[in-house]
Amino acid sequence: LKGNLTVNDLEITTKNPKDQYVTQINGKIKNLNITDLNIWKAVFSKKYHADQFTLTDSDIKIKLAALKKDQKPSNKKIDLHINNIALHNVNADIENGLGKTVFKGQRINVNLKDIKQSADGNKIPIAFSEFKIDAENVQIGVNEFYEINAKKIDAANKTLQLVQFHLKPIQAVAKYNSKNVFDFSTQNLAAKDFNISQDSLIVSDITFTQPDLKVYSTGKNTLDKSNNSKEIDLKIGLKNITFQKGKINVFQANKEKTASVENFNFKMSDIVFDKNTVKEKIPFRFTKHDIEAENIYFKADQLQAVKIKSIVSRNANITIDGFQVLALGKSSTKDVFSVSTDQIKILNNKSRFIGQKLDIKLDGIEVNNPSVQITSATKNKKKNQKDTTPPPFTAHIGFIRINNGKVSQKKQNIEKLAVGKIDLKLDKIFSNTELFKKDIPFKTEKNYVNAKNIRLDA
Repeated sequence: LKGNLTVNDLEITTKNPKDQYVTQINGKIKNLNITDLNIWKAVFSKKYHADQFTLTDSDIKIKLAALKKDQKPSNKKIDLHINNIALHNVNADIENGLGKTVFKGQRINVNLKDIKQSADGNKIPIAFSEFKIDAENVQIGVNEFYEINAKKIDAANKTLQLVQFHLKPIQAVAKYNSKNVFDFSTQNLAAKDFNISQDSLIVSDITFTQPDLKVYSTGKNTLDKSNNSKEIDLKIGLKNITFQKGKINVFQANKEKTASVENFNFKMSDIVFDKNTVKEKIPFRFTKHDIEAENIYFKADQLQAVKIKSIVSRNANITIDGFQVLALGKSSTKDVFSVSTDQIKILNNKSRFIGQKLDIKLDGIEVNNPSVQITSATKNKKKNQKDTTPPPFTAHIGFIRINNGKVSQKKQNIEKLAVGKIDLKLDKIFSNTELFKKDIPFKTEKNYVNAKNIRLDA
């Protein structure tokens, strides 16, 4: 009634491969060994408990049974628990009833020891004291909208390496019931010194080499108002996370590119994601960051876009070189800006979200050699037209300094204002959501303005 089971040179086929309502299994198994199996419970109670499951030199193809018309998926869980699992040189191909891939892999080798399972949906469902996994040409169907591909997986001794990892959408963008669709790939993903338990995932270092993120907007503004998700009871801790030579592209529903970043390098330290941080606007905490990015483009709307040659952010200090605001057209009802600067420096940035409220704290902002051109609207703005209300915020900025600036304003191609040189300094600036609605959206304790070569069409 309880003991060991060994099967050699097993070949299994489905009698009627045309019957789509029966799970089809076809394959060859060189060796199958199960130790300490409770045969009585397996046969009569459908409870599958064993100490060790070993599969060697096997080639298996499975197509799961399709659901019959009006048949609902079963929520009944299989009572399955195995303490240790070992697979040696296994090829597997598993499809669902519709013929879509659930899992596919070649030359799979797996060794899992002391497996622990959790029925709590808020925790990691499985954990183990020791593991080793390597496989080639892996394909995983995440759900009906996404799949994961990896040319090679190698995990052992608390290290993980994925070669040519790709999370990709598998349907047309219009079919997704979400705001955005994500396509993410990386040439190499390497993690080391990580520990998995049912309560936490702790990783020392994780590095993405040549990551490439594409974001496609569906044009939908869907928000799940029936959000019944339970509070997570899980902690994720990352000592260091690094992205090397990455790219980002964002596309609208009409396939127009509205944002892009080339060659970004990013490093963040001491990241924590848990049941407390997930409630915040930014759902994780961190202590240090280091960011470099080149050739940044962002299209704010049909009239304005932003281009930046490079950004360097070292913890609290940010340097922006070659900042431009581009005018993409003209409007009779809205002012349009063209701006260029040599450099912008943001000093000692300590801004953060407190709950859902943004708390902006800066020692200062310094802008060098800005040139501002304003093309004014030809029609007055309607009084009942409401501006967009900003999210809740407070701002404390030590100073704003503009060095050697130029300003010009045109209306119907006639120059109304020109300032050939302007130096400006504001000290101790304060603003918040209420002040932002006023004509002057901030308060300041001191101000200094020095302007030359002024021409005003009065």
